[in-house]
Amino acid sequence: MRKLRALIVFMLSVAMVFTLNGCGKSKDLKKYNAADYEMKVDKISEESVIKNAVLAESFNSIKEYEIKVSTYIELGQKKRWGNVTHYIVATCAGFGFENDKLTRIKGTALPSAIIITLKNTKDGYSVVGYSSSTNIIEPKDKEKFFKKHFPKEFIKSKNNLSDYREELINQEKEQAQKNPSIAGREFELNDDVPEIELLPITDDAYNAVSKYFNNYPDYIGNFEKIEGKVRYVYETAYAPESEEHPENGLLSFIKRKYNGEVVSKIDIPIKGNIVELPKSTENKKN
Repeated sequence: MRKLRALIVFMLSVAMVFTLNGCGKSKDLKKYNAADYEMKVDKISEESVIKNAVLAESFNSIKEYEIKVSTYIELGQKKRWGNVTHYIVATCAGFGFENDKLTRIKGTALPSAIIITLKNTKDGYSVVGYSSSTNIIEPKDKEKFFKKHFPKEFIKSKNNLSDYREELINQEKEQAQKNPSIAGREFELNDDVPEIELLPITDDAYNAVSKYFNNYPDYIGNFEKIEGKVRYVYETAYAPESEEHPENGLLSFIKRKYNGEVVSKIDIPIKGNIVELPKSTENKKN
């Protein structure tokens, strides 16, 4: 009877963990155990498995960026029946080069509160429980999740998720700078909110060109992309006719290899709302 009671309690506790984030079926946990998120997952390392799980949850939102990182701070853990439940706050982000500086382009605004349970098997650690505040929209509701589901003794020093942001962002930057894809390259690290120079053209003019050239920056400057293992620079340039009428000028979209070789360059004269699109854009969009 005692064994049966213990089994019922265990099943209920597991069900509660899964229900917090809609992970009621074990198949929902497959992605958190995946090893193909462009991270080398060492299943013998709890840290590696946890980072991969955090990245897996938000992977689709940052997959287009050259460098993808995740990091976390563990506030405490509990062990039960051979499993270890980790209570962490975490962030993930996509980094790339904008205007020749390594930039955090997209990432977690408010750190996520995550409860992740790992099981140690003969093949290494596996995720058997996962719940988080990541997909909760309102910041105040994320904070409620944090305070409701984390043991009070784990959050007594810092009561809000926002208190962990600075430390986590700094960890992200350190991790991104060590990425093998940029080894040996000298670069500067951009600010969290980098300054950009906006195009001084009208909204109508911009809308007319953006549907054909939306793979270029929507500001004056450049960013880099890896395509077929080749690094390209996409640049948007603008030369106004005069300071008095900056809405009139020549808008240029330039694609070149990182070594400077120009692949394509398209110049578009603009007069206020009037845009002279090249004929090549009539039947296709970039």
